[in-house]
Amino acid sequence: MSEPDNSTANPERGYLRVFLCLLGAIALVNAIGVGVFLWEPRGFYYRPWEYFYELAYRFAAYDTSWHREQSADLSRQNLFFYQGSHYTDVTTDAEGYRSVPITSDSYPILVSGDSLVFGSGLSDTETLPWRLAERLGVPVFNGGRSSLVNTLKKPELQGVDIVIDVRGEPLIAGEVFADYGYTADEPYRPRVTNEFSRWEAIREVAPQRYLLTHIAGRMARRAFRDLLVLYTGPRERRFMPYRLTEQSLMSAADAIEARSKRLRSAGKRYIFVGVPFEQTLYAEQVSEQQRRYLERLQVELERRGVESVPLLDRFAGNREREIFQRFDTHWSVLGVDLAVNAICEQLRGDGEFRCQP
Repeated sequence: MSEPDNSTANPERGYLRVFLCLLGAIALVNAIGVGVFLWEPRGFYYRPWEYFYELAYRFAAYDTSWHREQSADLSRQNLFFYQGSHYTDVTTDAEGYRSVPITSDSYPILVSGDSLVFGSGLSDTETLPWRLAERLGVPVFNGGRSSLVNTLKKPELQGVDIVIDVRGEPLIAGEVFADYGYTADEPYRPRVTNEFSRWEAIREVAPQRYLLTHIAGRMARRAFRDLLVLYTGPRERRFMPYRLTEQSLMSAADAIEARSKRLRSAGKRYIFVGVPFEQTLYAEQVSEQQRRYLERLQVELERRGVESVPLLDRFAGNREREIFQRFDTHWSVLGVDLAVNAICEQLRGDGEFRCQP
């Protein structure tokens, strides 16, 4: 006599077996993701500075370098459309600051700012501080994506003469300057802390970063957005939406003026540089007020006695060229060079420096 089919006689037991098999498969898949992440996490990040800040600065097992492809920041919304990536070489010093061509115990110039200054999407030799140092022939420190208050406490920066503050247009509103978790009354803190071991990454890093089931879910959503693109048709350019108002302009001018006064009272020259974004130069449905936002800010800063370098007309005159990285909010090497030329002209015009061609 044949044995009875238990799954037929007890369907609940059959369902439980299927459920446990699925659960085991999901656990196995995610375990593979965890293992790969712990071994080589760079493949789970779009850009090096994201990898640095979330992992490499904090975990001793991972070095602060990146020699691989990095994706454009607007590419992550889709799976096949609007994809842009290229190879970059990104290295830092022992404290996590971006490499520069001339290292020194004393830097006369510090360039502070957001990811534009850090050089998102650019290799070491393509960043603004690097190319400015080459043009001027003097050490220039890259303080991108760092609190200026904290950075100025570095021993090598105690004698800084000139602070050049670079900010992308969407960030020139409100308080303008991020503190990145630092406060004025605490001692200097390097970026690299190495406070955690490799195995603690599972606890400290959000599981959405490395669990393959989460990654699969994001890929499905990106594929769905591709279907919408097929329906509406792809666009030549993709913009990051933002809106700047008269109130934004005045609050930004207040913040910039306050920083300028603090640095000038400390005996330092302060120069502000606002960088136009693609939307300002190329988008059709942009108000004239917003399109000339940086121009109006320039006038307001001059009225307040704040030194600044205008880039809007210079960028607009080169709009037919690739000033920005493809499907990204950050500038290309051409955009960097346009800014370096403008800064050099201002410094050379004051007779303080000679810019090499």
